[in-house]
Amino acid sequence: MPRLSSGRATLLGTVLLATVLLAPALLATACSKAVETAESAAIAAASGGKASMTADGKIEVKTDEGTAKIELTGDKGAAVITGENADGTKFNAAFGAGAKVPDGFPLRIIDGLTITHSTVQDKDGKKSYAVMGQVQKPAKVVADFYEPELKKAGLKVTRTETNLGGMVMLALAGEGGGHNLSVALQESKGQTIVTIGGDW
Repeated sequence: MPRLSSGRATLLGTVLLATVLLAPALLATACSKAVETAESAAIAAASGGKASMTADGKIEVKTDEGTAKIELTGDKGAAVITGENADGTKFNAAFGAGAKVPDGFPLRIIDGLTITHSTVQDKDGKKSYAVMGQVQKPAKVVADFYEPELKKAGLKVTRTETNLGGMVMLALAGEGGGHNLSVALQESKGQTIVTIGGDW
């Protein structure tokens, strides 16, 4: 899975905290200038002065680790976060109904997967991806789909499986040619949570 440096983790943590704390303020309809001013003040107060509302209704978070913008879409229940870390790493994350497969993602997506979160980070052309979702298929079926996909991508694949009291966990780890991708699967009651990530 992609590893975040402490700087990236700190900025992403601040952004996610701001998203949770500030969602009600951003999703509320701003009918007047007084409401907008109150929202801006609430955002600044809730984030310790690290976040503010921009003129286009997005939340901007600035820290020593970088800058991020958060856009929440109430009609779709979606959150999109874009930004750049101090080291120049650009990132884009989507949560909820707005989540989709990032451009350039190196694997096919299994049919029926509902994506709930996706992230891509880009540093000097080297990309780190993460895609999470769920599918109404057994973990073994999902693993049998992704194992040849990883091999087609030129990766040497290791497969492990664990069964804990009816919960099946499968993991595929692929590495080769300076790339690494992993697929983690957790199945319970016929539904499998899928997490795919790595550096490409």
